[in-house]
Amino acid sequence: MRRGRLGALLGAAVLAIPAAGSVPAGAANDEHRATYATATPATAHELASDVRILTLRFHQLGFHRVHLAVSRQRIVVTDAGHAVSSSAISEVAQVGRVLFRPVLCTAPPYQTVAGAAPVSGADLLPTCGAPYANGIEVNPTSSVEGYSSITLGPDPQFANYTDTPVDTPGYSDRAVLVPALPLGTDHAVPGRYVAGPSQMSGSSVKSARATKDQTGQWVVNYTMTPGGASLWDAVAKKNFHQLLAIELDGVIFSAPIIQPTQSSFTSFDGQGEISGDLDQADARLLALDLNTKPLAVGLRLLRSSP
Repeated sequence: MRRGRLGALLGAAVLAIPAAGSVPAGAANDEHRATYATATPATAHELASDVRILTLRFHQLGFHRVHLAVSRQRIVVTDAGHAVSSSAISEVAQVGRVLFRPVLCTAPPYQTVAGAAPVSGADLLPTCGAPYANGIEVNPTSSVEGYSSITLGPDPQFANYTDTPVDTPGYSDRAVLVPALPLGTDHAVPGRYVAGPSQMSGSSVKSARATKDQTGQWVVNYTMTPGGASLWDAVAKKNFHQLLAIELDGVIFSAPIIQPTQSSFTSFDGQGEISGDLDQADARLLALDLNTKPLAVGLRLLRSSP
């Protein structure tokens, strides 16, 4: 497996056109508009919750003059200031569910296997094979990197398993097969991870910020809530010297090694840094969703106009 997406968790400082329905009052014809429809029928409470979360996300991206209104099962966005970027329109509508899962083993990209039918990732997954389970050995060293590691290859039994859909019943509490982000600027086909039940969610994070570290790599700095700090220490200690997957809406954004340069676990003191092979868009999206709750109901973009 390529190391680019792994990163490391190194202690407190580092973690290796509106549709049918009314347009908001006062909206001028030259205002920028976007319309989202709910993926499934939503209650008034769920729609109101999504409006609050979308508004907060737009504000965090610098669009402070947006106005959102509910029209039937749709949310209409207008901006009387300047046009909201197309990337922002897409980013804010992500469900935004962040989960922290232990990596059980890695898996190859999906491929057909001669004489075998595809297997749905929504089905109960088999246990990782003995040679591949917990497939990393870590030893702190005096090298520049601070540790050495041996990563075992992907478990071939998962080659013809499809990814686990995020709408699978009990998704957060079961083992899943999920892809990683494409690696590097060439967007090479990434591997996949078999990850265990979620041990923590993004709700334990108080705040997060996308920034560059001293090497120029995009990272996400985070601060935990008081309760989240103790939970994070418990999760990190349980996975010491192992891979911990950070998943956003069914994609692994980073799978760092917990404190590989240390011989024993130490507290993160409620803060740290998520690293890996993140680009600016990856880091910004992860920080955005760590700073807000997941949407109450999924949305899909119907129309957008300049």
